[in-house]
Amino acid sequence: MDLVLEYGLYNIGDKAALKVRPRQFGVFNYTSAQVTYISEGSTDIRVGYTNAPGEGYIYRLKEYERKFAPKYIYWIVFFILIAPTTLGSLLAYSKSKTKYVELAKKKN
Repeated sequence: MDLVLEYGLYNIGDKAALKVRPRQFGVFNYTSAQVTYISEGSTDIRVGYTNAPGEGYIYRLKEYERKFAPKYIYWIVFFILIAPTTLGSLLAYSKSKTKYVELAKKKN
């Protein structure tokens, strides 16, 4: 039998609910959690264990921003560098197209 647990976290107020800062950086081994609860209509205590995700990496803030931050400046520079060749090709195509359309009209 599978147990699906859905939950939502809602921050009430105008400040962050919690600021978490790691003590160490690098590879971290996550272990499973133990969940203890009493079901409705029963006095038996039930114990469950979560799945362990295994190893994960905790990034320094600088590393995280370098790896996952949006790189808008790089995209803007890329479009500025690529625009002349793209627009030049489009201009050459449109000139040759109008030239051959005019020649086709003269032959008819």
